[in-house]
Amino acid sequence: MIGLKEELRELAMKNDFQLFGVADLGKVEETPFPEGRGLQRPSEIMPEARSLIILGKVLWDEGMNLSVSSAGQADFSGGGTLEYYNFYYNLVENLAWRFSSEMSARYGAKAVPTVTIHLKVSAMLAGLGWIGHNTLVITPDYGPRVRWVGVLTDLELEPDRPFDEDLCAKQEKCREKDRCVRACPYKAIIPGPSQGVEPGKKVDQDMCVVMHVFDPEPTEEYERHIRRVTPRGMMECTLCNLSCPYGDRVEREIIPARRGLAPGSALRRGSAGETQKAEISPALSATFGQPPEPVKYPPALAGSMKCPVCGRDPGLNPFSICQFCGNALQQDEEDANRDAVQPKKAYTM
Repeated sequence: MIGLKEELRELAMKNDFQLFGVADLGKVEETPFPEGRGLQRPSEIMPEARSLIILGKVLWDEGMNLSVSSAGQADFSGGGTLEYYNFYYNLVENLAWRFSSEMSARYGAKAVPTVTIHLKVSAMLAGLGWIGHNTLVITPDYGPRVRWVGVLTDLELEPDRPFDEDLCAKQEKCREKDRCVRACPYKAIIPGPSQGVEPGKKVDQDMCVVMHVFDPEPTEEYERHIRRVTPRGMMECTLCNLSCPYGDRVEREIIPARRGLAPGSALRRGSAGETQKAEISPALSATFGQPPEPVKYPPALAGSMKCPVCGRDPGLNPFSICQFCGNALQQDEEDANRDAVQPKKAYTM
């Protein structure tokens, strides 16, 4: 007979989460966090809570990073003039409310989802991943391609053992230079581990492109990496996320499966003269037929540089990342010297 935690884990998987853990509520309550980010302590949300469940949802399509905002002053603490909506927050909260509703009906428990606690620290305390050099939670199976939500409950649950394996230090591809640091075109991430850094000072908020999507008219420098889909709708910048080698499994297995393709056959742009053909699953091909002839990329559409890691031509690539191996590409001399030239100012994120 399985225990209560395992039943809740199964319920979480049923509601489209891939990761489940229980964090030490007392340690989360004591965790310091920077002001002005809209973060709260668990006791401010549910004073009677006895346990904190952390749920993780793998984002397998960049469209899940869609956000819409008015032009205004960015203030995540609830002030200012900003009207801001983020798809992945709405997604994980909606799934968590479904989970909480079933949990309450089955066990008679009170359960309140939240995305305003310190979710990164909570996920690490729940044994789900390591806070990487990019300040994102790096999970062994999915890298940082996970969005998190907490569920406070009055059920008494045993906390999981905190995650204590430094995944960044053991990653061969990041031994000499952090991929995530090099991937940022604005040098917003300070090199080195996040551990031991004062909260709010590992990433320069003023330099990160995410903060400039709120500008009425972003400068050309920032507009270059704002992936607009409408005048005020955009996909959040995920360069430091996509460059992490631990996310390779999402690229190789999960994305192709969700697209109805065979493992490893996610569509990518190729080099001049290279042909690519999508491998369609039997279920899809039975309904829609086989795809057309392979696409041959003409020289005008192919990239002209070689990735220094895998040696392949990354092709059309707006994200400064090799689409074959995930290496952060160095596109100019300034990028090549990125680690040596760091801005001399106070860091605020």
